[in-house]
Amino acid sequence: MAGTGTATASVRADWNHVALAWGELHEHTEASVAPVTQRLLTLLEPAPGETILELGCGMGTLGMGVAQLVGSQGTVIVSDIAEGMVAAARRRAEGVPAANVQVRVLDGQAIDLPDQSVDAVVCRMGYMLMPDPQVAFAEARRVLRDSGRLVLSVWSGPEHNAWALVLGMAVMQAGLVGPDPFGAGGLFSLSDKATLGAALSGAGFPHVRIDQVDSPHGFEDVDSCWQITSRPAGPLAAILSELPGRSWRRSSGTWSLWHRSTRGLKACCFRGRRWW
Repeated sequence: MAGTGTATASVRADWNHVALAWGELHEHTEASVAPVTQRLLTLLEPAPGETILELGCGMGTLGMGVAQLVGSQGTVIVSDIAEGMVAAARRRAEGVPAANVQVRVLDGQAIDLPDQSVDAVVCRMGYMLMPDPQVAFAEARRVLRDSGRLVLSVWSGPEHNAWALVLGMAVMQAGLVGPDPFGAGGLFSLSDKATLGAALSGAGFPHVRIDQVDSPHGFEDVDSCWQITSRPAGPLAAILSELPGRSWRRSSGTWSLWHRSTRGLKACCFRGRRWW
């Protein structure tokens, strides 16, 4: 457990480090994953009066949208492990005409809520970054009410997400060492559908549905491509910031190719119920 605690502290520090960048690049980030957000809302089916928990909220956009759908009798708990992200989400919540939004610092692996206290849990691109997603899925099951539902998205594999490969290449060409994208807490740690399904089943979600969602996006030029993808890149951001000057342009041929022709993101969206 001590190792997991250390990893969790590292995750919190990594995402606090990039909270400012996420705020500055918020509009582009939201546009790039808009199809994923819409699919999550469709699978979530929020109903008036429900209590819904969002984990890994980032700027809180998804949760604010859910708040409009559960109405004044419902509650949305918008949460993130990083205090910087929560502060940004709280500022955004002040501009939303919804008194039913709570913004909290919560760890998805140790959710500070009572058993069976929410109707649904939703998490957009967060579970794969947690050091122990199996524990996190079990925690979601614990806080869900009978017939509650869990809806989430994670990144598909690198063959569908060239942007991540290019970031990794820039790190390697500079002689630096980045985190293992397939290891615990890595970007692609839950990209395999069988692995994801097994983890969910093991946590008590026997009935799952996994869809693949395409989310095309583009950039004005190679420079903006680099800035928008590297600055908010969690644990990679600090490493990438160490690159001297514009040395990342050693991979400029690859960047240009990606910028021109590979503008898609692919994510897996899952929905499951605690009991059916």
